[in-house]
Amino acid sequence: MSDSGRKGRGKNLDPDVILPVPCHLSELPDSYPELLESVKSLVRHERLKVIQSANA
Repeated sequence: MSDSGRKGRGKNLDPDVILPVPCHLSELPDSYPELLESVKSLVRHERLKVIQSANA
């Protein structure tokens, strides 16, 4: 771990550079899958709106 307490991976050649390590699934809140699905749905919806607008 670096001085900031953040988890990092790789060689620590430059103390200002941290390659973050993702959280383990067990560390995520129970509502995370629902949140992720809602974000994905929103992105799909907005992407479709952009495509339709560009083709109009």
